[in-house]
Amino acid sequence: ETDEELSNFYTYVYETIKLVKDINPKTKYVEFYNEYGNQDPKVATRMQKTGYEAAKAADPEIIVIGGATARFPLEFIESLLKEGFGNYIDAFSGHPYTSEVKPEDTTFKYGTAMEQILSARELLDRYGHEDVDIILSELSYTAFAACETEVDQASYGLRQYIMVSPMVEEYIWYNAINKKGTGTASEFEGNYGLLKSWARETGVHYQAKPVTLAFGAYNDLLAQGEKLGRVETDDEDVYI
Repeated sequence: ETDEELSNFYTYVYETIKLVKDINPKTKYVEFYNEYGNQDPKVATRMQKTGYEAAKAADPEIIVIGGATARFPLEFIESLLKEGFGNYIDAFSGHPYTSEVKPEDTTFKYGTAMEQILSARELLDRYGHEDVDIILSELSYTAFAACETEVDQASYGLRQYIMVSPMVEEYIWYNAINKKGTGTASEFEGNYGLLKSWARETGVHYQAKPVTLAFGAYNDLLAQGEKLGRVETDDEDVYI
């Protein structure tokens, strides 16, 4: 929060991007912080401004993402925009999880992922940031909570992707590998993975879960198609 701290942050961002670009010149994005929600908007904006300027000094072409909010808390986002946060981003990110319910459930207290994205889009536009894309830097389903099985995770996760992907610039599934742990909280957090384990662990190396196979089949058969709407069926497990 102090000038010295912001100066150190500038140096950190600049040097990190230079290093990363040397390792992988194709690096396209940089995102600061994770899951804002109750921070001082003035401090958050100063931090974003510092990071933005450092990132652009290191690589003028890099896309700077800001927000990374837990879901899309509109009151907090608006407080950021009032401080000028939107002037220091190329894209705004959020994590509109609906893991507790099916992706179409409009009774969820935070709204569907689509409803959350639409509200964020309207807010950005209202503050003059029509050119700022929305990126989902996290979104997925855990094989827990609303998903009783790994097959449910595949079904809900892919359905949600089909619904929201036309509305955003990028969609990043969280996460690649299941996390280890015990207890309800750990099982919830630990089962978002596309794969069950690393190669160094026991069992089948890099064992794919059904969700990986579902996305693979979708990409192979339908990725170049255009979503026009939904065909209603009598079987809630059949989604067309």
